[in-house]
Amino acid sequence: MPHFKHYSIVRYSAPSPPPPPPPRAYERYDPDGFDPERDTVGAGIYGGNVVRDVEGNIVVGRQYQDHNARPGPVYAGTGYSPMSNAIHRGPDAVKALLATDAALKEEISTGGARPLHICGMSKRGQHSAQVLIDAGADIHAFDSYGYTPLHRMASNNLAAGAEALLRAGADPLAKSAEPFPGKETPLEIAKASRACARRSSAEPPAEPLTPPPPATVLASSGGAAPLRDNAADTLRD
Repeated sequence: MPHFKHYSIVRYSAPSPPPPPPPRAYERYDPDGFDPERDTVGAGIYGGNVVRDVEGNIVVGRQYQDHNARPGPVYAGTGYSPMSNAIHRGPDAVKALLATDAALKEEISTGGARPLHICGMSKRGQHSAQVLIDAGADIHAFDSYGYTPLHRMASNNLAAGAEALLRAGADPLAKSAEPFPGKETPLEIAKASRACARRSSAEPPAEPLTPPPPATVLASSGGAAPLRDNAADTLRD
């Protein structure tokens, strides 16, 4: 009688594919809101179109994504305002828009921002500050976070825009207003920026015996300035 070997049959399945990589952080966030990965904000938080009532008055209420606990202009959900878009394009676009409606020099957008505040949110935007200053824009206005345009320039390290505001008479010692009254001045923010730059480059933190003038500090405050918690961060492109 023939002898047969017995073999066990083992079934092998193809290996499972690796799980897809998790989405990047900003892909989980509303593009109109706060992006923690890039530390930027969208139109819902700063510089966006706002809701107006039948009489044309700005509707004040809860802020987009609760980014600011203080009530402010309500986002209309339609992206950046006309002036914010013009500032992003550059000084010539701002001049052209002002030629159609000079009142837009004081346009109010989300975050309580006026055009000079928007200039203080990006390297490109700062170069439109002089156009708005020449048009008579308010250099002392506060946004919903209690910042003046000079506070914004200092917090985002925008030397050219800061110089334009200082020449126009902006106060480097102006205290921030509600909701954080008296907490910060543009000069303090600029000094903090310079200290951060030293730490990042491993330079000794020695201060000069004679403090430099405010214009020098504000115009040369390299490095990353830590923005106050709950303040609007750099405007998203």
